[in-house]
Amino acid sequence: MKVKTKFTRREVLQVAALTPIAVSGCATTKNTDLPVVRAEDPVARAVLYYPNSGDVPADHPLAKTHKPEQKCADCVHIRGKDGDDPRRCPLFPGRLINADGWCSIWAQG
Repeated sequence: MKVKTKFTRREVLQVAALTPIAVSGCATTKNTDLPVVRAEDPVARAVLYYPNSGDVPADHPLAKTHKPEQKCADCVHIRGKDGDDPRRCPLFPGRLINADGWCSIWAQG
C-alpha cells in the first residue's frame, strides 16, 4: 500500500477545520469522572499538598509561609467555577484537588 504524501488544499483545510472540534471534545471530561488527589500521592507529598488546609504541619520547612486562611480555592493555579469542589489544578493533571486544600505552591489568586 502506498502512503499518500501530497494533499490538496481542500483536504488540508478540511482537517484544519475539524481539529478544534476534536480537541475540544477531549477536554470536556467532567470533574466527577476524575480521581481526587490524596495526601499520600507522591506528587502531593513533594509539594506538601493536604486536602484540608487545617492539617498542614506548622513545623514542616515547606509550610513556613502557610496561614490557615489560605486554601486552594483562593490560589491563582486553581481552575473551574468558584464554589465547585473538587476542582482542577495544573499541578495535578488528570486529577482533582479539594478547594479547602493547600500546598507549598499556593499563590494568592
